[in-house]
Amino acid sequence: MSEAGALKKPDPGEVIELAEIVIENTGRNPMTVYEIGFRWFGKKKRDQWWQRRVRHSSVPTPIRPPNQEGPFYADGDQFRLEPNDVVSVLVNYWDLVRSHRPSPMGVIELRAAVRVAGRRRVKLSTRKTRWRITDDAVTSVGTSKTLPLRSVITKSVGLSLLYSKSKTLGDVYFLSRSLEAALEGTWSDDWKTNHERLRHFQKDSNVHFMVYEQDQMTASMLMFALHGAIDDYKDVIDWADIAQPGVHKMFFAEARAEEMTKAIAVEARDLKATSEGSAEPVDEG
Repeated sequence: MSEAGALKKPDPGEVIELAEIVIENTGRNPMTVYEIGFRWFGKKKRDQWWQRRVRHSSVPTPIRPPNQEGPFYADGDQFRLEPNDVVSVLVNYWDLVRSHRPSPMGVIELRAAVRVAGRRRVKLSTRKTRWRITDDAVTSVGTSKTLPLRSVITKSVGLSLLYSKSKTLGDVYFLSRSLEAALEGTWSDDWKTNHERLRHFQKDSNVHFMVYEQDQMTASMLMFALHGAIDDYKDVIDWADIAQPGVHKMFFAEARAEEMTKAIAVEARDLKATSEGSAEPVDEG
């Protein structure tokens, strides 16, 4: 909270919110840690009001940014730590939180959890440092209860590429602003209609997908991930918040002009070939 307050608040479409879990070996002996994730309390068992609430655990897939600079984030689910060693793991926690709503008390209290080889109990972060996330929260940066569409697009595309170990992320924020402008604040309840709109966008503004042209599967994966993410978040999206209205038309015009230029060049080349291949009859007399 202090760091976010000291820095300029970024545009929601420029960032992806992740959780960083730091594990430090403060003992004198080496140890092996595994199953790094979260633990929280859920509902009480039915007809057993005197019992403690059910404990839930989750071990998200670690995320390692490509070509990372600065702190080193580990990629894996098991680590060997020597005395005074530290390992940091980045994980996506918002999908986990949203999947367990509504919570019994209207709030989920997340604590980092890790298992240590040779020990029976799970090691938890201190209760003082737990994260309290209310059911109506959609972001940890600010108090807004809605998200712009570009934020959902950036998160969906970015996480899909990070999970697939892609070495090239491209300009995800540029893509999110263009698609946000192309959808023009509308999203149908018909799956086929939305799918066709996304396909037309991919075809007309191919400049955004040049970095993925070599892998057609990646481009298709991104479009299906986008479709699912927008469907999941459509109730909390602020459809009137469009960063750059009409920015997508610039690329459509450039694409059409380029196609027209190519067509004219091909037509001119064919005309030249035809003129060179034709010959007037020679009067030998």
